[in-house]
Amino acid sequence: CRGGHRSMMAANFIKNELGLESVNLDGGMLALKGLI
Repeated sequence: CRGGHRSMMAANFIKNELGLESVNLDGGMLALKGLI
């Protein structure tokens, strides 16, 4: 779904920005909630 795609893009963005080797969607969503 579109929302899921956006979540994956956000997770990849966070992974790239922080230089993490791996990041799961749950971690990405938690990070986004922390940023908002």
